[in-house]
Amino acid sequence: MMSILTSAVDPIVQITKDGIIQLVNAACCKVFMYLENELVGQNVKILMPAEHANYHDSYLNNYITTGVKKVLGVGRKLRGRRSDGSTFSLYLTLSEAKIDQDIFFTGILRDLSAEEQENERMLAILTSAVDPIVQINERGIIQLVNPACCNVFQYQDSGLVGQNVKILMPAEHANVHDSYLKNYLTTGVKKVLGIGRKLRGRRKDGTMFALYLTLSEAKIDSRTLFTGIMRDLSAEEQEQERMMSILSSAVDPIVQINEKGIIQMVNNACCQVFKYQDVDLVGQNVKILMPEEHASQHDSYLENYVTTGIKKVLGVGRKLRGRK
Repeated sequence: MMSILTSAVDPIVQITKDGIIQLVNAACCKVFMYLENELVGQNVKILMPAEHANYHDSYLNNYITTGVKKVLGVGRKLRGRRSDGSTFSLYLTLSEAKIDQDIFFTGILRDLSAEEQENERMLAILTSAVDPIVQINERGIIQLVNPACCNVFQYQDSGLVGQNVKILMPAEHANVHDSYLKNYLTTGVKKVLGIGRKLRGRRKDGTMFALYLTLSEAKIDSRTLFTGIMRDLSAEEQEQERMMSILSSAVDPIVQINEKGIIQMVNNACCQVFKYQDVDLVGQNVKILMPEEHASQHDSYLENYVTTGIKKVLGVGRKLRGRK
């Protein structure tokens, strides 16, 4: 039994009902940076920061007196104190053993220093990220936001953490978000996870703006967390609006089509010259604006360019006929 304790990779410490250390293994000495003879015979408070050490004797005495178990058999995250005074994160599981009339408590610890350092590293990355980042739990409650998120949505982090993420959405999204979350957790069917999409965000002052959201999922123990990375499209949206105003006010007709010849946009001058409303043109093939001699060949011209990349008319002005 002693060889098992000695060779265990996790720190182990055993104390009496008075809190006096009876046994420590090599892993415990290594983690807390003590020699074995510096620990055995000492009160276990030597391994605790003041906020725990100040109350430990009373906790022990209360259990011995009442028998009410508060921490026995329950793992919990605490902080430990090394011989140099530095503290670190650990996970403690405590058990009790009665030998004749004596009571002993054995603590098995897991050093969380590496995890804590990784968490700090990841937090530093999140904090310095230029894109807004928000993390929520399975109920939609915000767990973490970075400064960029606060800046874009015009909140302090304290005004967001603990709130439902719906606070960042316009009503049309907010009203259905809880049901979307519940449906995913119930069915496991992914509809938006891993897929970027364009949405609207809602600032603290109630104003809306365009954003691009990419959503990912992480499972930590029994918890499910969702992390959203956003890109603020306000500048792009304003530029598009500016360009649209220029196009709309242009005196010459302007039409934009996609690679299939479908009209995506027309300006007012185009509608006026061709005698259409914009709703009658957008979504139609541009051939609607051509006489038959051009219209019958336009699809093949487009297909040939998209296939070969050979430019025959791009960048070259020419005289044609239009059809009203």
